[in-house]
Amino acid sequence: MAQNVPTVKVLNRTNSRFPDSKVYWPFNGQTHSIAEQPYLDMPANLSGRMSFHLGSADAALSDFIEFTVGADQFNGNTTRVDAFVPKLAMRLRSGAGSNLTGGST
Repeated sequence: MAQNVPTVKVLNRTNSRFPDSKVYWPFNGQTHSIAEQPYLDMPANLSGRMSFHLGSADAALSDFIEFTVGADQFNGNTTRVDAFVPKLAMRLRSGAGSNLTGGST
């Protein structure tokens, strides 16, 4: 059960090029693969950055999403404004059970 504001599910959109065990996301001082932990119980914050690495936890093939999380909102921006690296998609699930998926498919 989520303890914070949104629960984020990290989705692998590499079309099997990288398995979930090789897609990493460091956040808040910890690194996980999608296979190990596909969900993040995200706390409210002023702003943040969640990065993604393909192949290894410190791979150069990486990208990130910048975001702001409020008590009842999530605002995210991928780095595709500057460069396109891996495809990124996220599914947000509200405490009421509704889902919103966005990003590359």
